Amino acid sequence: MRSSPSCTALIIADHVHRDSASGRWHIIGTMDAILCQSLPSEAVIGIYFVLSGFECGDHNVLVRVVEIGRDQVCSASFDVTFNDITRGEFHFGENLITTFDHVGDYLVEVLVDGEIMNYRPLKVMEVEAE
Repeated sequence: MRSSPSCTALIIADHVHRDSASGRWHIIGTMDAILCQSLPSEAVIGIYFVLSGFECGDHNVLVRVVEIGRDQVCSASFDVTFNDITRGEFHFGENLITTFDHVGDYLVEVLVDGEIMNYRPLKVMEVEAE
């Protein structure tokens, strides 16, 4: 029996990278908060996620950062073709460069064909320089 489509893993990090020779993903500096010395502040957010249970065919994947109660901050969208359902899982990574204008609570979301598959909270805080 096939499982329902899902995002079984979602990790926020400083950077994600796929080694072209081995195919392995490297996830560097996992986090749930960004500390800024001043605002606005530019940051790179690495997002690693795993999708499974999708029907064969073309699908649109959207990865986005949303400030809760406000607007989308940044996003990346791409089309994927799932053509081997026996593989089970499909691994993805995306590094988003964004500017945070406000301290507060954000969400990192993964959507497939317009439906939210998974999300993680991300807090942006301002700290004094030492």
